[in-house]
Amino acid sequence: MMPKSNCSYEEDVQICVKNRVGFQSTCHGDSGGPMSCKLGGKWFVMGATSFGTLSNFMHGLCAMPEQRTVFMKMSNNADWIEKMIQMYSRK
Repeated sequence: MMPKSNCSYEEDVQICVKNRVGFQSTCHGDSGGPMSCKLGGKWFVMGATSFGTLSNFMHGLCAMPEQRTVFMKMSNNADWIEKMIQMYSRK
């Protein structure tokens, strides 16, 4: 994750990450897609794709390595997500 000084985002509801060297990050049309992390041997969805910085997309439709991408924090929406799962899950 990046500090606010390196990326313009709302810390309370968003996460800013630096795109990995050698890997593309999000592309146009990826909004809402997951940002997943492996912690203690388990995979977790930590965020949902929100936007990339302008410099991300200067060379095409996908985020460039070493630039920043902003995701919405899933932790802020966990209660709502759980409610929707319960509401729409077949019992």
